[in-house]
Amino acid sequence: IASSYDRLVAEQLNKILSHGLATAFSEILNESTTSLIGMRDYYSLIKSVAKDVGKYNLNEDDSIQIFTIIKKYMKKYFDQLRSFDISPHEKMWIKFCKETNHIELLDKIQLPTTKSSIDSSIQQIDGRYLMLIIDKCCVQDYFESYIIQKEVENNRSNVFTLIGSQMALDINNNTYVYHTISDSILNIENGSILILKKMNNIYSSLYDLFNQNFIQIEDKYYCRIAMGNYLNPQCHVNKLFYCVIIIDHNDFKHADVTFLNRFEKHIIHLENIMDNCHLSTVKAILDWIESFKNINQQHYFTYQHLIVNFNQDYLAYLVLKAYEHYNS
Repeated sequence: IASSYDRLVAEQLNKILSHGLATAFSEILNESTTSLIGMRDYYSLIKSVAKDVGKYNLNEDDSIQIFTIIKKYMKKYFDQLRSFDISPHEKMWIKFCKETNHIELLDKIQLPTTKSSIDSSIQQIDGRYLMLIIDKCCVQDYFESYIIQKEVENNRSNVFTLIGSQMALDINNNTYVYHTISDSILNIENGSILILKKMNNIYSSLYDLFNQNFIQIEDKYYCRIAMGNYLNPQCHVNKLFYCVIIIDHNDFKHADVTFLNRFEKHIIHLENIMDNCHLSTVKAILDWIESFKNINQQHYFTYQHLIVNFNQDYLAYLVLKAYEHYNS
């Protein structure tokens, strides 16, 4: 796998790749109770490590830099369901350090954040497409705006979000399905960053795209888009195109495993993106709101009485956005 990027890199890393990484991956694969961890994740790990090692011209003497790269990509590709008492990438990292006799690096190398992993995926746009599994609407909204903001900072304004209708008449309507597929094709050809939310009725039509199973004609890439039982048009895939799927945790549980395994996956909870300063601010605001409930002892007030449609999760979302605004 590594030699597909650079044969010299493959030779330099042969010992690490064939023993340390393979053994670590084999262990989490054998102990995992889910089929969401598979060979696609391992292939992506090896390719990314080999690519970065070749890019920075590292050799066996640069062990700290190489291990930093490996830990970064373990987090990136194995930040998934917790089938163990610790997350898969943490268990894999511990096993890897033991197998390569580098226990001293176990806690020495800092673990990248989920945000930084997502940032690198979108900036590189040459790896697998991204799937964010998020259980709260406010966190989905946060990451949607976060991706848009990051792309604007990188001078890319062509970020589009397609949100699928949940109305029964639309879900079972072929005209609506063809319309949403056409919108997707337009963004694929234009090289957009395409964010898909609740588009379950078209995902099966885009399997060839998600699999990145492209046909190359000269310097252009094409994939098949399934539209109905008989129509499979070729779609030009712009080299700048990248896809992000934001999926609800409940939909994730019932999704087809073969569909899920096509993506780089990150399961995100609200607490994953909040620092202590955010949490303390949320608590201070809640305490302030709580003080209003005790103004009149004769009547009991709830948060919803004081603030229409009050939601503690959206309060956290507002705090996050406020900190980003004032720190920018």
